[in-house]
Amino acid sequence: MGILGGCGDDGGSLPATDPVTVTGDEACTGDAGVTTRSCRRGYVSTRCACAPVPLDDVTVRRVPCAELPVNGAPRTPEDDACDAAGGSEPDLTCVTTRPTAGESQLVTLVGVVDLVGAGPDTDGLTVEIDGLDAVGTSSVASSCAETRSVYRSGEVVAERRLGFFVLEEVPTETDLVVHTSGSGGLWRDVWSYGVRIANEDVVAAAPAGACDALAALGPYAVVDVKTISAATYLELPRQGALGITRDDAGLLAGEVRDCAGVRLEHAEVGTWPAPAAMLYDGDDPDELRLRRGHDEGTGLTGNFVAFDLPAGPVDVTAVGRLGSAVTSLGGTRVRVRAGALTTVTLEGLQPQ
Repeated sequence: MGILGGCGDDGGSLPATDPVTVTGDEACTGDAGVTTRSCRRGYVSTRCACAPVPLDDVTVRRVPCAELPVNGAPRTPEDDACDAAGGSEPDLTCVTTRPTAGESQLVTLVGVVDLVGAGPDTDGLTVEIDGLDAVGTSSVASSCAETRSVYRSGEVVAERRLGFFVLEEVPTETDLVVHTSGSGGLWRDVWSYGVRIANEDVVAAAPAGACDALAALGPYAVVDVKTISAATYLELPRQGALGITRDDAGLLAGEVRDCAGVRLEHAEVGTWPAPAAMLYDGDDPDELRLRRGHDEGTGLTGNFVAFDLPAGPVDVTAVGRLGSAVTSLGGTRVRVRAGALTTVTLEGLQPQ
């Protein structure tokens, strides 16, 4: 069920052979007068989109740290959003009950610009928050820039420098949309949804031994953001033997997590409108290798990519099987831009 076919009321949709009730679902409120979607056979309407019904014998679970490829360093919950306990049941408390947001404060947002897949050093890219005046530029010359290894089949094939950026006066406890862009034809724009700074993640002052760029800051929070090279953007459809993506459409990539921020394996993801195809990433967080026809949903990375979505609002949702029940893992609405990558983290309901 890894590939999503058409899902809608365009004459090609079929009713499911057995109606499926999604635990933790909520009525669709994406369009005036619409409370559900008409989905094709094998899909279920949930949170404004059509998601594949999970297989009966495949249970959604937290990604165990011990099952991730080591690639030079042990995997940890802090760095890899994995489960140290080893594949326990997801925390879904925020899927049906929206958490209460804390009081917002203005802080400095810092981080590095990481790559989706392969590409050159992330130097000189513009990083900004949609709707705010906060704008910065990534620099590999910064003392806080990082070096990451590029892996292929478990072997290091290159090293990449990730540029460091600083954004002033960014609000905490607020849903943010981060936009990265570059010049010279090397990059495609990336719009990242689901970015949020919790008050508990704010650092009052840089610790001893911190890089120079942090030492001069007041309260700050660290959030790494994503960019994608033009070459990788065009390569992704070829990984799934899909041909070239349309110029008037965009890509949507993301990951599924539980309410504690742990990545989930065996989640099924759907969108409305439906994509040309839905592919799931493999099991190595350091190497992007998309799988066509992944029958068990997300792999150990919890990642997915939806292809050729029309520009405009897109509802995205995820479900998983817990015991005999098909359970909602959350959903949200994003905006896809033509020729650009949109990213999202599905993590239940955001606080408000």
